[in-house]
Amino acid sequence: MPLALYIDETGDFSDARARDVAVCGLFGDERLHAHVAPRLRAAAAEFAPEVPWPWHAAHLNRGVMWALWHAAEPRSDAPAAFWREPADQLAEKVRPHAQQAWRQSFEALRVGRRPKLEWVQEIERAAWIHDPEGLEPLEVRQSQVLSFLTAWLAQFAVHARSVAAVIAAESAILDGAQRDRYLALLPVTVGRAVDLALTEPVQGLESTELHLHVLDRDVIDNSIGKTGLHLRHLHAAATLATGSPQRERRRAGQLVRVIPVEVTTFSDDAHASFVLADRLANAAGRVLRNGATADYVSLAAALTQETGLTFWPEVERSCVAAGGPAQAYIDHHRDQGLHPRPGAPDLKSCRPWAASQARAWAAELA
Repeated sequence: MPLALYIDETGDFSDARARDVAVCGLFGDERLHAHVAPRLRAAAAEFAPEVPWPWHAAHLNRGVMWALWHAAEPRSDAPAAFWREPADQLAEKVRPHAQQAWRQSFEALRVGRRPKLEWVQEIERAAWIHDPEGLEPLEVRQSQVLSFLTAWLAQFAVHARSVAAVIAAESAILDGAQRDRYLALLPVTVGRAVDLALTEPVQGLESTELHLHVLDRDVIDNSIGKTGLHLRHLHAAATLATGSPQRERRRAGQLVRVIPVEVTTFSDDAHASFVLADRLANAAGRVLRNGATADYVSLAAALTQETGLTFWPEVERSCVAAGGPAQAYIDHHRDQGLHPRPGAPDLKSCRPWAASQARAWAAELA
């Protein structure tokens, strides 16, 4: 029964000052992911036929998208679709004030592409000025759809392991070193999932595979510069996460082997677990933006409220991982049988939630 991580990210990884970047993984066994996927897609088409698949959180967060979707390709004729008339009216009032952005967005949607967010933001600014009342029912519909996804995340968690998500965020302000922040956090996400699998093994099994499914993005490869994410990056992350060229880790008679499966685009045939991972990442990003100085208990409570998933309030076995000195502190103690050990990395620069979870995991894994 292999486990699986469906991975997305949140935040602007190109901005060294951004404090909210994170790599997020939806965690469960492959059978659960396979069970949920067709049901979520069918339920989404029934609940909100006006939203093209795959649902993308960055666009779902913009109420004005309902005017664009309805204008480009009307999909909903249900009598209860209260937002349709306001969508038509908003289009008429706003289109003359954001003509180019509207045309570009409209043409993208007509050929099955998502419009660039800067176009949507320009239309949204025009809507706030010229039809703010028209936005209100569209934002009500937006809230309904986001709540629908949050409910599906919660439903996934009911059938998953005790932890259904792994989030790896920066633990400290960067020191200015040149590196790709995504490639630095990806092995932290994978490593925390491996830790969780080893500390809570599947009963009756001595070995488990952890499959990695990751959405494509641009990264800075130290060898070739800017490039698309590739399976070789997943292999490298798995090697770093396990500390083994075989991409496996053992503990107390248990073994977890990491298997990179795919780097894929967010296209029409995207697995529904990527839609949930995208929603998870988007929701977690909002919490991280506001929780840089929070302790772990406060951060976990906010993540639970925002995502619909249960994040343990106890810092022990936290599924919120941290890069930089926090991860180095954990690795310093791993399998050493003593905590704290002399010469451990300094956690003073870490955010409070990162320092406390680093100490807890170091004690668990020592």
